[in-house]
Amino acid sequence: MRKYDFSVLSPDEFELLCKDLLEVERNITLENFKTGKDGGIDLRYTTSKNENIVIQCKRYSDFNKLKNTLKKEVDKVRKLNPEKYIIMTSVDLSPQNKEDILKLFEGYIKSTSDIIGGDELNSLLQKHEKLEMKHYKLWLSSTNILQKIVNNNILNRSQFTEQQIKDRVKVYVQNESFIKAQEILNKNGFIILSGNPGVGKTTLAEMLSYSYIARGYDFFEISDDIEEAEKVFEIGKEQIFYYDDFLGRNFLEKDLSKNEDKRILQFINKVMSYKNKKLIMTTREYILRQAQIKYELLNDKQIDISKYIINVENYSKFIKAKILYNHLFFSSVPEEYIRKIVEGKHYKKIINHPNYNPRIISLMTNNLILSDISADSYPDEFLKKLDYPDAIWQHAFENQIEEYSQYILYSLTVCGEKVLLSTLEKNFNEINKKQNNKFTHGAFRKAIKELEKTFISINKDLFGQYYVSFQNPSIKDFLIKYISNNDSIIEFLWETTLLIKPLLNAFTLDNENHERKIKINPLIMQRLAKIVSNRFNEFLDCDSEDSKLDSLRRATEFFTIENYPELKKLLVDTIKKIEKPYLLVNRTDYLYLLRKFYNILKSSIDYEAILFDIINNTQYYDELDSILYIKDAFPEIFKIIQDKLDIPSIVEDILEHTINEAKYDKDYWDESQLQEALDLCSEISEILNIDVYHFSSKLEDLITELEEYYNREPDIDDFILDDERYYGYQEDKEIESLFNTLLEPEDN
Repeated sequence: MRKYDFSVLSPDEFELLCKDLLEVERNITLENFKTGKDGGIDLRYTTSKNENIVIQCKRYSDFNKLKNTLKKEVDKVRKLNPEKYIIMTSVDLSPQNKEDILKLFEGYIKSTSDIIGGDELNSLLQKHEKLEMKHYKLWLSSTNILQKIVNNNILNRSQFTEQQIKDRVKVYVQNESFIKAQEILNKNGFIILSGNPGVGKTTLAEMLSYSYIARGYDFFEISDDIEEAEKVFEIGKEQIFYYDDFLGRNFLEKDLSKNEDKRILQFINKVMSYKNKKLIMTTREYILRQAQIKYELLNDKQIDISKYIINVENYSKFIKAKILYNHLFFSSVPEEYIRKIVEGKHYKKIINHPNYNPRIISLMTNNLILSDISADSYPDEFLKKLDYPDAIWQHAFENQIEEYSQYILYSLTVCGEKVLLSTLEKNFNEINKKQNNKFTHGAFRKAIKELEKTFISINKDLFGQYYVSFQNPSIKDFLIKYISNNDSIIEFLWETTLLIKPLLNAFTLDNENHERKIKINPLIMQRLAKIVSNRFNEFLDCDSEDSKLDSLRRATEFFTIENYPELKKLLVDTIKKIEKPYLLVNRTDYLYLLRKFYNILKSSIDYEAILFDIINNTQYYDELDSILYIKDAFPEIFKIIQDKLDIPSIVEDILEHTINEAKYDKDYWDESQLQEALDLCSEISEILNIDVYHFSSKLEDLITELEEYYNREPDIDDFILDDERYYGYQEDKEIESLFNTLLEPEDN
């Protein structure tokens, strides 16, 4: 039997649960009264004989607290004088507990069957499963569902913990965005959640993910590249893939030399062809629009069909109120602070503020932020933060943490979204070394302890590795603006950061189109170029020929290297040291650099010999792109090589091998990959003028065979019911009543 945790429900949510359960169990329709000072009535039922039945709903976990509260209700009940009085509570009640309550309300509670405790609520929820799904927060936090999520085969991210899930579920307010997003995901197999920062994209994505994990789906978080998902894609498994901020991290950071736009659309189509696969992606709406302008493939109509824009303006006033209420109720905000918000009715100004944002609500109920704010000034400070949201973290950063902690946050800002704790420590040691060991031994450990659960989160993955990330995206947003155009901090970070790839991704010269990047003063670019050329071979992510090429390509996209002699020399030296380019895994970056910097490199390397070796040593399907690229980039050299090599035979041998492999390894090859091979055949025919019709025909037959080979699994029903209980209320009165409950004693 499932065990539900009623503590994740706020008092009004618990009351609505009781109403639903009693209505369906006794086949009656109940009238509910405004949350707050109800005169002893939460719910009421009038019989056909005009008999009044009054129901009280009490959300407690301790019987003694419940009993003390009920004693105060006795006089109210006598005044009401109902024919019957029913108590519903989240407390598990013993027979003796029920007898005590029965005596307390003697003459009004007719029998112990009208005293319904937490254990009986559990039984009723088991009996009426549809109601269980309707109350999503309760369902999600039940013991067996939590265990499914916690023990799920989670890849590429830290494990979820029960407490983390409960903490997120408590403050979550289910609204129509969840229902609509779920409909899109169930119908299309994927969804893009877009919207402005802080509106709740990540929260909604997590809630959707939890619901699928609970139903048996394996969860995979894509951290950097869609190729990660391709590698773990298993046809027979139920899998859900989550790609947070996929455009912000990837598409707008660099030219699409590896056809990311094409590959992500292929993966979307792949997911859509399997009923047991789901894909959730998030992005900021303005970034999606920029990407669609820049890359034609992203204008695919399927993207717009499966896009759901989360807009705070679409939240009803009551939903905004519930978000604020839940954060105040479930937080550790001191009672006197809450009293100032409620008694002055400042919650109305917060809810109606044009900058209302769930992320700011979360931050302003954070104890760290409150530590320097008095109870009297709390309402005004709350509203100031809505007026000037960037100021939220500045005071805490400048005045409440040690200098060594500040340096760790600087380092985390430029090291990527999720950084190994060990890498961050190495980075800190480099910072300390640069400052002549200014900080004492143990400073890193002290800093991590100081920052954890306020500025940063630390989680462990399946392999026992600890990763550090920002506790809240707004912290990174603040630090980006704080560091931007501060030349001394920027130069210091370039001199001490140990990873060049995230370093290059963290900065920009473009002040308009990269909101989540640190802005650089163009006047210091010469100094930064010198730092890169001096440190290039020392970076931890430049430890192989392939990784150096990737880093070099990124550097040449960041700097106009023709203007920097030291970078031109670095380019020539790096390329000259590669003796056997045909053995490279990373041929794409190598050829890209050869093409882009032909005039710089042509006097230092033998282009014809290098390109001949690459074509002559092409053996695998995923290397065929190299031949097409060489034909397009170096047409004159390609003609010379074509006279010396039987290129059609090389291509045909590879295609033959590919088809034979696909016939006998159906677990690896799927329709998407075969369709990609078919598209490649068309390019080969068109660009190289090689007749590959018979290979195309075989690939088409294989695609048909695979479609028949795999049994599609049925759609999962959308079993979480729409909940319209928060709509159509007399909002202002209901909101006032709701917030008044924060002043009443309640088991929290």
